[in-house]
Amino acid sequence: TVYNLSWFTNKANGTISAIGIARNQTAKLTDLTTNKSLNIHIQSTGNHIDAEPLTSADTTTLCEIYGVSTPNAISYKRRPMMITTSAGQFLCSIYGQPHGAQDITNNGYEGQFCLHFVNSKTHGTNRVDGDHQNAINTAETLVKAIKVNGVNVVVQTTFK
Repeated sequence: TVYNLSWFTNKANGTISAIGIARNQTAKLTDLTTNKSLNIHIQSTGNHIDAEPLTSADTTTLCEIYGVSTPNAISYKRRPMMITTSAGQFLCSIYGQPHGAQDITNNGYEGQFCLHFVNSKTHGTNRVDGDHQNAINTAETLVKAIKVNGVNVVVQTTFK
């Protein structure tokens, strides 16, 4: 089972923190197009997740996902992703362009990137970003096509 959770609903009912998405936590992020994964450090969980690659190796993987050689060449293109915590797997979207603050100074990445869920909002406009929502829809389509032991992955909008 993979979950496609509405950000503010699940933040209000405590699910977001209960599934391990909180400041200073780490998680695994998988690009559903390339199937490459990296570990991330969660900086904050306001309107969406602000995160950064955990290590230099994770920064290299993020660059590979975007097909570039340096983090500064990463675009704002939204990508269909899945975040994995100890509680499960959750669909999301990122744009990997480094911007803003950073917590980790030795990961080869200057700043943070944004990770969105259903109905999460940007900081600047305080609006739901249609491109992120489209990438999340693509993520759902991609995981529904995956078979595990001959059975298609199930996507649920309610956590357990």
